[in-house]
Amino acid sequence: MILNLGSLAFNANIAAGGGTPAWGTELGQGEGYKFMFEDMSDFFTGMVYSSVADIENVTCPLGKGGNARNDFEFVIASHFKKIYVNNHNVPNAQFILLVIKKLVGDHHVGRRTIKYNPRMTYLGKEINDDCYKKIANTLGLNNDSAWFVHEINILNQDELHFTAYILGEQTMTYSSTEERKKAFLSKLPKDGKKIYVGESNSHKASLQQIYYGAPGTGKSHTINKITEAQPKENVFRTTFHPDSDYSTFVGCYKPTMRKAEMIYSEKELIAKLKGIKESGVTYPCHKFATKYWKSLKDLDVQSIKDILSACGFTDSMNVEVSKGIAIGQELLNASNDSKIVYSFSPQSFTKAYARAWQTDDPVYLVIEEINRGNCAQIFGDLFQLLDRKNCISEYPIKADNDLAQYLAEQFSNNSREDIPEKVKSGDELVLPSNLYIWATMNTSDQSLFPIDSAFKRRWDWKYVPIVQGYDKETGTLLEWKIKVGNKEYDWWKFLQAINKHIDDTTKSEDKKLGYFFCKAENGIISAETFVGKVLFYLWNDVFKDYDHSQAFFRDENGQPIEYGEYYTLDASHNTTPNLTLVQSFIEKVEPGFKTTDGQESDNQQNA
Repeated sequence: MILNLGSLAFNANIAAGGGTPAWGTELGQGEGYKFMFEDMSDFFTGMVYSSVADIENVTCPLGKGGNARNDFEFVIASHFKKIYVNNHNVPNAQFILLVIKKLVGDHHVGRRTIKYNPRMTYLGKEINDDCYKKIANTLGLNNDSAWFVHEINILNQDELHFTAYILGEQTMTYSSTEERKKAFLSKLPKDGKKIYVGESNSHKASLQQIYYGAPGTGKSHTINKITEAQPKENVFRTTFHPDSDYSTFVGCYKPTMRKAEMIYSEKELIAKLKGIKESGVTYPCHKFATKYWKSLKDLDVQSIKDILSACGFTDSMNVEVSKGIAIGQELLNASNDSKIVYSFSPQSFTKAYARAWQTDDPVYLVIEEINRGNCAQIFGDLFQLLDRKNCISEYPIKADNDLAQYLAEQFSNNSREDIPEKVKSGDELVLPSNLYIWATMNTSDQSLFPIDSAFKRRWDWKYVPIVQGYDKETGTLLEWKIKVGNKEYDWWKFLQAINKHIDDTTKSEDKKLGYFFCKAENGIISAETFVGKVLFYLWNDVFKDYDHSQAFFRDENGQPIEYGEYYTLDASHNTTPNLTLVQSFIEKVEPGFKTTDGQESDNQQNA
């Protein structure tokens, strides 16, 4: 939720006085703050999920104008214990958000306002004031630093996220409210773009972050929600696996089929020559003329001079270009048929890196299943780039010749003013401040390729808990069912029950199931899906080391049930789930498990 500008700011004063924060945003006030419920479903769902029953224990100063407490109704108060600023956890912090309703006045009676006053108390404690101090500490600010919050979001129903911006390391004083407003706006994303969680010009932005948790908790979904509104050309994805290596992450020279050489325009030829020149090769004009002889051979003398001049060469090089064209025509002349050529083939890292230096907008490199590959082997010397200072790599590395030449060509017409010359030439690699590298990993896969501590400490770690899923369009909790024959079972209740068994047996959260472990169709998880995905996972990955001794893997006589028995052969010799055994399995997971019609299962009635 975007806040009223300046309503949550610290040490940003007006010289003549005034400009005191209102510590609240009136819902629907002004063009910039109008909203549709579906746009804020996560926010309001989270407020309800984290609401307190004892709202009478909340107090809140209601701001300027001498408003009396009985002029307003406290509608809902939400208590949060998981606080984040710019995606960094704020340790040991708590916060109260309060929605109030105006009861009296000349206009706008009934309007709701969200309050976030630092002097708000809950159970007698000023937890908001304490939280703001801890936020400033997390941002690395001192007591006099000027900063403000422009957006508050709620994720995973119980996580309160602040998006903060820093105005200065000391108290800032402005000549007028208008001047202060301009200072606020100068820190926000350009072109009036909406701010997304994780996008901030703060030096504490989460540039490298790993989302981890049990399978099916929505780690990829969380990242997708943040990146889905970004231009497609600014989001790059890859998945690590045991065969991943440096070349599949960065790129390498490889053979490709190329058709007859294309003809480039004068503008394109200028870019090609600049790229070759800036790569630092010897005799750039000769290499250029030989390589692009087909595009040059039909140009007149003046056109070639114009190309040379645009790249800083004198007319005297015109003769050398003519020699290069002659050599290319003699030695490289090929038919119009396709041919095999070797060229640098960039992969996900290089594509994201090049794009990030070509724009000021955020660029995301998303790595799925990061621990399923050997990170030390895949990152190689890129590991050093992950150390960032003021959001850019503190220790540059030298690019190999093939990568350097490719990057030089990509950056030949780069308009960014802050790109270092060694980066533009491709000679050095430096991660820019707008390149975000985010990854996911299932904790149950962590033994595949252990990640060493040196690699771990260069990332922020974001735990994604197991919670009931909800529909982001309507903001309502999902109520998926497992359908077995003519019976339906509540999926969330099953997860709570089986996860307790997993915890009791394995003493670990690694193997638990998240809500989205498998997908439902129209809210129904079929028996086929349940047996093939859920039951197989429990049998083969979770309980196999415990001899399947749990009661739900045994029949009424205590004899073990083999996995194959959960299937039967029909008349056509096709396998279908054994509905009786599947129902028995679910109902043994939680004694007294009720089907969705509220009746006890047949097993419980017979018992």
